[in-house]
Amino acid sequence: MARVVDNPPARARDGRQKLIDAALRLGAQKSSLDSLGLRELAREADLNPNTFYRHFADLGELGLCIVEHFGAELRRDRNAARDETSDFATFLRTSCERYFEYAARHPNAFLLGFRELASPTKVGRAVRRLMDELAHELFLITRHFNLHDALDDAALEEVAGFLISQLFMLSPEYIEHPKARATIVEKALRFAMYLQLGVSAAAQITPHAAPKRKPQKTRPVRARTRARTRQA
Repeated sequence: MARVVDNPPARARDGRQKLIDAALRLGAQKSSLDSLGLRELAREADLNPNTFYRHFADLGELGLCIVEHFGAELRRDRNAARDETSDFATFLRTSCERYFEYAARHPNAFLLGFRELASPTKVGRAVRRLMDELAHELFLITRHFNLHDALDDAALEEVAGFLISQLFMLSPEYIEHPKARATIVEKALRFAMYLQLGVSAAAQITPHAAPKRKPQKTRPVRARTRARTRQA
């Protein structure tokens, strides 16, 4: 977990935020935060390179700080949508719209997260962990709305994971194509609807045991041989 500094001086907060903003700008253009050089980062932030270590132990800790910060803000918007709505369908539309609006306001963070998703680095693991946590929390919200009571928890949480992954995968498209944003939101909602229909259908399916076949009676080899001898 990233270090938390209680009530840092304004100047220190400015330096920390400058490094975060610089990392987001550069990281969105790179394959990974780990590929950044400290001098490159300090130059982008307009700070002395030594300033970095006053705020972060390494680039991995900087990345964890970014993931934790944006994860907290995504949860805040989602929880507000849950508290403001009385049914799951309205919650889903409201939370999806707010999610994509947030992505549009913070494009560098989402593009960085998208690039780090498959990375074996600390930041990549943090992004995957955040997605797993969001999926689990969506599963709990689904239960909060008393949806799919007939489905077991493991299956429903898996469905929540599919939806979180789809939203994340659509983020770059939403960011890069402003004119298509309304269409992309509807695309995400249709995907959610198809998942819900699939879940409802799965809950109605009861596996039927295959009918047991009666074992065929077979005569011993000697008996069969005698029968053939008599026929001859």
